[in-house]
Amino acid sequence: TDRLKLNVGGRIEQSTGLGSNVSPRAALIYTPFDHTTIKLSYSSAFRRPAAYEQFYHDNSQAVNPALGPEFITSTELTIQQQFSSHIRIVGSLYHYKTRDLITSVTLPSGLNQNINSGSGHTNGLELELVRLWDNGVRMRGSYARQLSTDPDGLRMVNAPENLGKFNLTFPMLQAAVRTGLELQYTSSRYTETRHEVAGYTLANLTFSSEKPVYGLNASFSIRNLFDQIGRAHV
Repeated sequence: TDRLKLNVGGRIEQSTGLGSNVSPRAALIYTPFDHTTIKLSYSSAFRRPAAYEQFYHDNSQAVNPALGPEFITSTELTIQQQFSSHIRIVGSLYHYKTRDLITSVTLPSGLNQNINSGSGHTNGLELELVRLWDNGVRMRGSYARQLSTDPDGLRMVNAPENLGKFNLTFPMLQAAVRTGLELQYTSSRYTETRHEVAGYTLANLTFSSEKPVYGLNASFSIRNLFDQIGRAHV
């Protein structure tokens, strides 16, 4: 029927040394009302090891020509409600399963080597609000709460439990330029040595042209506006 749709697809890749990989995906989309959409989707994907991860070597790192790809499968239920042409709310429940994650281990020789050994699960909830105004102002905000665990039940490395985004854009100079302010919040997370690093908030400011000049558009961005340091996992 017009209110129920099924999308099915997939990708097959063949590469030398890593064989073939199949990545299927499917989505069931149901529209019970004119402004309400419910979507249930499943997909799988993989990431091939980078040449650095597979072949780099020095006095502390050993190569691993047999290093294979990482795999992930995801299942997601999404509900979208369009209250008007100006307001939209989206809610999602998702589950990710990863396997054969590329992790670094220490060999008996004392050298480090990348191997496929890690796995994990992620369960999460995400909410998003989009608001538009007639004067050209646009606002988008989202919050995600997730829990990622390894096979031992411990929090996974570099996996924050809380993520937040806020984006506000508005026209300037008689709508010739659009100014955008973006905030990104990342909560605390664990390093590979099981140390917890603090969360941080980043702010980005962007100016972009709304109308092309001689067929060209331009933009200028200031990243990390307030010079906040987000510590990466080690």
